[in-house]
Amino acid sequence: MAVTAVTNTSRNGWIVNAYSADASGCEVALAAVTGKRHVLEHVTVVSGSAIDVTIGDGESSSAVETTRLGPLDMAAGSSVSIPLPGGLYLTSGKAVTFDAEGAGKVCVILQGRTE
Repeated sequence: MAVTAVTNTSRNGWIVNAYSADASGCEVALAAVTGKRHVLEHVTVVSGSAIDVTIGDGESSSAVETTRLGPLDMAAGSSVSIPLPGGLYLTSGKAVTFDAEGAGKVCVILQGRTE
């Protein structure tokens, strides 16, 4: 349960590439910002294992606190790309998190902004 997350900036926000070899304990893809909320505009999930992946905000008891997408039923070697026109607003002051129902490799690519 360790995540490698690289945050890049774009003209209108950020792009995060977060990889975990075992996301079963909930991973933070993008840290919380006090007094601001993250807005997801596009999400891509690539799974190396047959597992369910959930994306949301906050972490509680090693799980996503508020589910926003999923659980996504992923087959081994599969991917899903989800555009979110207008943005998916997350809870103010909460981190962007993802979790898997079991051990397995997962890469989550998030594009969005913080306001």
